[in-house]
Amino acid sequence: MNLAEKTVLKLGGSVLSSRENVAAVPDLINKYDNPVVVVSALAGVTARLRTVVSDAGSKGDTGQINAFVTSMRKLHLDLTGDSFRKNSRNRKIKDELEQELSKLKKLIRGVAFLGETPNSILARILSFGERLSALTLCCILSDAGIQSRMVPPEQMGFVTDEDSLNATVNLSESKERVKKALSGRFTTVVPGFYGVAPSGKTTLLGKGGSDYSAAAIACCINAPFLDIFKDVAGYLTADPVFVKDTRPIPKLSYREAAELSYFGARILHPRTMEPLYGPNIPVRLFPFPARESIVPVTVIHRLSPVEETVVKSVTFSDDFSIVEVRGDGVGLVPGLLADVADAVGRSGINIKSVITAQTAINLLLDGGDAKPAAAAVRKLNLHPVDRVQVRENAGVVAVVGEGIRRKPGVAARMFGALAAAGINVRMIAFGASPVAAYFVVNREDRALSVNAIHQAFFSRAAGL
Repeated sequence: MNLAEKTVLKLGGSVLSSRENVAAVPDLINKYDNPVVVVSALAGVTARLRTVVSDAGSKGDTGQINAFVTSMRKLHLDLTGDSFRKNSRNRKIKDELEQELSKLKKLIRGVAFLGETPNSILARILSFGERLSALTLCCILSDAGIQSRMVPPEQMGFVTDEDSLNATVNLSESKERVKKALSGRFTTVVPGFYGVAPSGKTTLLGKGGSDYSAAAIACCINAPFLDIFKDVAGYLTADPVFVKDTRPIPKLSYREAAELSYFGARILHPRTMEPLYGPNIPVRLFPFPARESIVPVTVIHRLSPVEETVVKSVTFSDDFSIVEVRGDGVGLVPGLLADVADAVGRSGINIKSVITAQTAINLLLDGGDAKPAAAAVRKLNLHPVDRVQVRENAGVVAVVGEGIRRKPGVAARMFGALAAAGINVRMIAFGASPVAAYFVVNREDRALSVNAIHQAFFSRAAGL
């Protein structure tokens, strides 16, 4: 079998969240020819791991640790029913699961003893969610007569940089090793979300990083497709929680999908598209459980049609905060922006966007990063800076579509709709991305903003 024929499947945590869903997984796997299956932790497990680690570091309660590990055992065993007892293969998997739980307990007890959690240890602990779910899936597949094996990142040489909590996959170092590890006529189950640094330490690929894992693996083996199954029906023209009459988006470019994810559409990890662009491996998004005939809701690849209205989707995020660096001429002083960015970067804070003017430099940051970033800037005592302000009541709304920068009238229609709705726009960035325009409003106005823009573009397009 040609390795390039192996499709990479990504199963989200919600896929294994119930007995009903679990029963549908073998039928799905049987639709493929020896796929590589990348799994997330079961729904809620990573958050529970974070909580128990935090409590262990602050309280040192070993009784709570024992109870947590017992609950993890029950959660994973309950999904498999009595399949662990049915054959020797499954009994071996159960032994491996018990070994993983024992390692997890020791690590959390170590945190309780130390009273603190270094990032390298936190990364190791959080990676157990995916390892446990991968073993559980192997048991489920074995019970259904599907030959599979778990190949963890450390075994297949899935190499990253040294960043413990937000690592980047080293594709050039990983490619040949991953190809070799995943060759053969069997279904491979890979725990997502983490890799291994050259130093040997476990590294995480950021929140939601299992999507990024799957994309990197697809690149390494030159898979024909990356198929992702989640409990959401692909990308939509807006969040259906806030907007009525949304519709699915059949096709997106890598750039469009990346910008939608970056600005709040939590369908995929924003970095999922990075490894796929060069080899042009399509991403196909499916709902789960899948129907008899598998038809993707959204397909993402290098090229995407430019719609008549240009706009494909409008999204928003509350996970932003703003630092305003104010003073006469701050936007004109050579090197001042570099000094500000360097101070914020040395504090371990990522600047998501910058909007400048003569009298202000505005830094868009992740929610919660504004206060430490402002403190770092104030310590510089820069002469032209009069004050450094924190703005946390920010809602960022983005309009995404190929051709948005070239189509006349897009900005006029967008801001006309906002004006008609009585919404005050605090900041605007149009042209920073070839496929996205975004603006900042007060957080309480972001839902109304999304509705107004969706109405302006999609209702007219539908002839309503």
